[in-house]
Amino acid sequence: MSVDPAAVLASAAAFGVIAASPGPAILSLAATSMAGGARAGVPWALGLAVGLTVWGTAVAVGLGTVVTASPPALFALKSLGGLYLLHLAWKSLRAAASAQPTARPAAAEAPPARLFRRAAALNLLNPKAAIAWAAVLALAAPAGAEAGPTQLTLAAAACIDLDFIINVGYAQIFSLPPARR
Repeated sequence: MSVDPAAVLASAAAFGVIAASPGPAILSLAATSMAGGARAGVPWALGLAVGLTVWGTAVAVGLGTVVTASPPALFALKSLGGLYLLHLAWKSLRAAASAQPTARPAAAEAPPARLFRRAAALNLLNPKAAIAWAAVLALAAPAGAEAGPTQLTLAAAACIDLDFIINVGYAQIFSLPPARR
């Protein structure tokens, strides 16, 4: 089966809009980058991208359909994701309430590996990522009975590459002095 470049590009374009749109992941990336500069923002960006890559791979091989089709699994994932976001909000609130004017933000002092893990967890616990991936990869799926694994693989790879570029780009932009002020 031949690859339809227009379908792959349509998937990548749709994914680019979704990945670049402000949401919890992008807002957390902006906050981390402004607080800790590129030293904190880039590991956070890479963690977000890896978390989304796991979802993209899962959807491409069919596991995303299982999660979204199973109400108990989807509820569990949504609950874990919600609890994780509440945990992050609680930590942010406590840090803001106790911060001294001269205190360095926690992101500036956190080890890069910890920032990476937290960001990856943020995207791994986001069931909306599976739904977004399913919609985006559906644009690349050729009509008919054959799934077109080559075309889906190319579309997923293009989207994954785009996500890394978008996230690291945001980390760099929000690490600039004007953004940090």
